[in-house]
Amino acid sequence: MKKLFLSLFVSAVATTAMATYDYSDMRSRSSYINIGFGYNTFEMGDFPEIKSNYGGTFTVGNSYYFHKKPIGGHFLIGLDATWCDLNFAEYDLIYIGKQENFNYELYQATAAMQVGPSITYQANPNFKIHGYFRYAPGYSVMMLDDDYYGGFSSAFVGGGAIAFKAIGVGIEARFGECEYSAFDGGMKNLPSASSNGYRAYISFRF
Repeated sequence: MKKLFLSLFVSAVATTAMATYDYSDMRSRSSYINIGFGYNTFEMGDFPEIKSNYGGTFTVGNSYYFHKKPIGGHFLIGLDATWCDLNFAEYDLIYIGKQENFNYELYQATAAMQVGPSITYQANPNFKIHGYFRYAPGYSVMMLDDDYYGGFSSAFVGGGAIAFKAIGVGIEARFGECEYSAFDGGMKNLPSASSNGYRAYISFRF
């Protein structure tokens, strides 16, 4: 993935050096819808870290730019606001007891928002590279052995995407913590939980 991003960036810069383009529409396609999959790790207190079997993500947001004229004719600096950030992951939790072992399925779903700075490089009118780092507060729900837990989550998201016209691809890292409390029954006084991982997505810009 890193080699792909690098080769596309080099190609775009080389193309820019050989041609003159109209950048009047550089602020266009500032809204985005991202759909993808995720890989997460989950850790709570002194319990061993577990890895997700699968995960999914869906985000919707906008980029707001601080200036109209691109810096150097190619760069825009702005603020990203993601109004909807949905993240889901499923894990296998194995508990080794003294007499027998137990295998549980753990489900984790988070609804959040994101806000943070971004920078956009436009090599030509059709090709953009977008990088960002955002704070993502939200609410997380966990289901373990038919017991439900919820709590406020605090996370950070950082990554980048490349787009050709309305279609793009991206990858980002997501890491944060959550304090879970039981809705009804279940275990009490759960320790703090942390969830880290990455998400790869297809982006639609308009």
